[in-house]
Amino acid sequence: MAYKKTRYIALMSLLVGLTGLWAANETLAASAPEHAKQRAEQIREALHSANKNYYGINATSESAMSDTTYDALEAELLELENNNPILKSTNQVVQNKLNTNKITGVQHNWPMLSLDKVHNLDALEAWIASISNKTGKKTLGYSVEPKWDGLAVAAVYHRGKLASVATRGDGKTGENALGRTGLALPKTLKITETPWPEWLTVQGEIVLPGTVFEAINQKRLIAKQTLLANPRNTAVGALRNQNAHDPAKAHLQFIAYRGLLGKSPNESFDKQNTSHLAMLDSLEQWGFKASPERKACTDLTCIKQYIGDWNVKRSTYPIATDGVVIKVDDWALQNALGATAKFPRWAVAYKYPPVSTSVVIRAIECSVSATGKRTPVALFDSVMLEGARIERASLHSDAHLKLLDVRVGDTVRVHRAGSIIPQIINVEQSLRPAISHPFTGCTPN
Repeated sequence: MAYKKTRYIALMSLLVGLTGLWAANETLAASAPEHAKQRAEQIREALHSANKNYYGINATSESAMSDTTYDALEAELLELENNNPILKSTNQVVQNKLNTNKITGVQHNWPMLSLDKVHNLDALEAWIASISNKTGKKTLGYSVEPKWDGLAVAAVYHRGKLASVATRGDGKTGENALGRTGLALPKTLKITETPWPEWLTVQGEIVLPGTVFEAINQKRLIAKQTLLANPRNTAVGALRNQNAHDPAKAHLQFIAYRGLLGKSPNESFDKQNTSHLAMLDSLEQWGFKASPERKACTDLTCIKQYIGDWNVKRSTYPIATDGVVIKVDDWALQNALGATAKFPRWAVAYKYPPVSTSVVIRAIECSVSATGKRTPVALFDSVMLEGARIERASLHSDAHLKLLDVRVGDTVRVHRAGSIIPQIINVEQSLRPAISHPFTGCTPN
């Protein structure tokens, strides 16, 4: 009897404690500023919509949000949540960018992680310093290469023959792409070395040259069809499209950026190549196009010089890029540095700031895609930006339109996402006309 009474008291204490915790959370929720709650919810809605458009196969030029805009919104959401911890959500967009797409398919032998990002040279210098501190080495070898804007895939070869191909997906599991036309992957490798390890995993990007993309869009414009979003989304659609006559299929390219040899699919064993750059050289010998424009650097000065030079060259380069990837070259040091749950510690992506200009919004209209999707588009007087004449910009979705609160008569900043698609960065609120009205959106109620 005494035992039951003691257990009853313990259970009641636990319930009281849980009730108190719930009440504390309610108090914290109430104490979070209302504007912060509304802003966080607006950003989550916009990012959720952007994720569906980015990973979908029917994205158009009006629906694809640029990486720059996405990163800025993501950073703002994280700051709001850090300042107001109660706003954090267990299923928030930032924790899982793929939460709108349940991935089922091929499990990757090697995780395809994202890359940590820096947006200025001071942050890059801090990253280099952290690598030196962690490794205890003042001088290190680095691989510096363009950040290609394509569809990431992993191709697995068994005894030199293509065995499986999967898209990046959520980094652990990807969509099966083996047998799809347009992969641009060698089916049999040009192997001369003996003995040859059983397995080779090659990670890379499937890309579409910008000239091909622009030619396709020009034909669509003449035919009064909805313009395609960007080379990356067009490559995704072409790969998934079963129509052999898709105009992009014949022009897709695969650029390898990592190779892993082993005795088993998920075991790395390679005595010949001891560094990332040496592996890329081998991949080229075996029939791959491996990260062109790559360079070996041993100090920050060399890396900064590459970043500056590539920023000039990339505007006329046939493949779209939006930054530079810096990797520790030595494989032993890569293994020692390891990875977080999100990205490897031995690599970072330097993102170029977008070039922008100010325009006045003359009208907002709803563009209708071939599938019937209605998307808001802002129209303005024609201006030159990065060598191209533009007169319209994406508003992505009603959720993003609501987040930006773009109105007719507003002065806004516009940039070309990936140096191709014009997109609005922000609204100059101080220049808004005295009389203005919010746009109601394009989705029927």
